[in-house]
Amino acid sequence: MEKAIFITVDNNKDLYEKCILNNKFIDNNQYIELVRFDNTVENIFIPVRYNEFLNNYDYSQDAWFVFLHNDFEMLENIIPKLQNLDKTKMYSPFGFNLFKKSENEFIKETIGDIYDCTRDGKNPRHLTMMNDGGRKVDLPDCMCFIVHSSLVAKYNLRFDEKCKFDLYVEDFSINANIKHNIDTVFLKLKCNHWSQLKDIQERPNYFPVLDYVLDKYKDYKDKEIFYLWGTSEYSYNWLLPDGYDGEDVCYRYDIPVDITKSYDVRVLIYDQIQEESCVLDVGCSCGALGKVLKENKKCDVYGFEYDIVAIKKAKMLNVYNQIHQVDLNTFEPEEYSDYYGKFDYIVLADVLEHLMNPYESLQKLKQFLKTDGYFLMSIPNIAHSSIKTALLMDRWEYADTGLLDRTHIKFFTAKTIQETLSKCGLSIDKLDFTIYDNLIDNICLKLPFKIKQFVFKSPQSFVFQYFIKCKVDISRKTYNEILLYNKNKFVDEENHINDKLKQNNVSTTSFLVRTNNNYYSLFKFLFYKYVLKNKNKEIKYKQKLETR
Repeated sequence: MEKAIFITVDNNKDLYEKCILNNKFIDNNQYIELVRFDNTVENIFIPVRYNEFLNNYDYSQDAWFVFLHNDFEMLENIIPKLQNLDKTKMYSPFGFNLFKKSENEFIKETIGDIYDCTRDGKNPRHLTMMNDGGRKVDLPDCMCFIVHSSLVAKYNLRFDEKCKFDLYVEDFSINANIKHNIDTVFLKLKCNHWSQLKDIQERPNYFPVLDYVLDKYKDYKDKEIFYLWGTSEYSYNWLLPDGYDGEDVCYRYDIPVDITKSYDVRVLIYDQIQEESCVLDVGCSCGALGKVLKENKKCDVYGFEYDIVAIKKAKMLNVYNQIHQVDLNTFEPEEYSDYYGKFDYIVLADVLEHLMNPYESLQKLKQFLKTDGYFLMSIPNIAHSSIKTALLMDRWEYADTGLLDRTHIKFFTAKTIQETLSKCGLSIDKLDFTIYDNLIDNICLKLPFKIKQFVFKSPQSFVFQYFIKCKVDISRKTYNEILLYNKNKFVDEENHINDKLKQNNVSTTSFLVRTNNNYYSLFKFLFYKYVLKNKNKEIKYKQKLETR
C-alpha cells in the first residue's frame, strides 16, 4: 500500500489533537505520515506552507498528499479508499457543480456527505446532497483536498500564494483543469468539520481574495463557474446545500413532531402508543418522536440509530433511556439480549426502505417485542401517482427527501408490503395512510387523457406513506393465510382512501381535466357557469368532464 501524507497548517493545537493527532483512524496507522506546520506563533499564509511542503518533497517516493484543515475529522480509515483511486485525478469529499439553465440563470449542485458543527460541538448538521463517488467537482472545498505526488511532480503543480487563507484549493483545482485538463472528483468519505461557518461575513479577508481570483480568470471560457464563488454583490448562499435555512437544523428529517398535524405519519404512530409504554424507536435520528413520547405520554423510550451525529443530538434531549449505534443490516439480537421480550412497541418510521434486507431485520427485531407487542411502521409508497407519471415521461430523479430520497435502497407498493410482512409472520392490526397530491407537477399535463384516467382511478396513486400497526400472528399457521388476511386489510381500506381524499379536498377530476384533449369541455363548463350562467349547459359539460 502507498502511504498518505497528511499536511496540516495548525493554528489551534487543541483542535489538531482532537481531529487529527488523536484520531483513532490516524493514530498508529502505519500508512499515514503527519506533517504539521505550526501557525500558532507566526500566522503564515496557508498556500505558502503547502508550497513549502511541495518544494521540499522527495518525489522519488510515491504517496498521496492529503491537505486538510486542523478542524477536519475523519470518521473512517481513508487508506483503503486511496488504493483504488485514479492517480491522474484530484479528490475532495465536498464541493459544488454549476449548471447553466438559461443565459443568466444557474443551478448549483452540492456534492458531498459531511457532518459539521461549531467548535464547541453545538448545532450539529448533516449536509448531504449528491453523494455517489466519482462525480466531477467544479469547485472542491478547501477543508480536505487530495492529490497524488506523481501528478504534482509531472505538472509542477503549486498553490497560488496570493490566495492567502481563502480559495487556495479552489484555485489549485481550477488552474490544474484549465492548464492540464486535470479533473477534481468527489470522494465519498465519512467526516466531520468542527468549524461551522454560518455567514461568509465572518471572514472579511475573503473578499479581497475573491476579487483577485475573479480577475485572474476573467478571460476563462467557462467563467460562469465563478458564480459559485459569488458576484460583485457577494451572494454566498452556495456555502450551504440548497434549501438550508440557516437555522439549527441537524438533519433533512429532523423536524419536530406536532401532534395536531394529521398529515404527519409520525402522529399516526404517536396516537397508537399507550401512556407509560416501553418503546424501541428504531432509526430514531435526532429524537423528535422520542421527545413527544417521553414528555406527553411518560413512555420509557430506547433508541437504535446508525448515525453518530444524530445520536449526539438525540442524547442532548435527555428523553431516551439509552441509544445504541446500530447498523440494522448487520446487527445481531444476541448483542442486546436484555431487550428480548421487553418492548410494547417497536417503531420503524420510514426505516425499511433504507435496509438491504428488510425481512431479515424485522425477523431479528421481533424478538424484542412482548407477546402482545406491536410494530408501528411507516413506509413510503412508490406507486404514488407522481412516480407513475414521471416514469411515463422517462423521469426517475433522486432527491434529498421524499419518495425518491437518494438513500432509499428498497421500494414498496401495497403488494410488496403485504408480502414482506406476511413472510415475517406479521398480521396487520391497523392500516392508515397519508395523502399528498402536491407532488404532481405540470409533467402530468403532457400525458394523454386515457393514461391519466388509468393512473388516477387507483386510490393508491394518492397514498404518500402507509402507516401499519402489526403484530406477530400466532393464530394463522401458513404464509398464505397471513397474506390473504393482510391483503384483505388493504382491500378494506380502499374506501377509506377515497374518504380521506374528500376530507383533504382532493379531486381526481381536477387532474383528469388538465389535458389538451379535454380543454374544450373544461372551457365550455367554465364559460356556461361563470359567463352565461346557463345551469343546464353547465351540468352537461360537467358530466362530460367527469365521464371522459
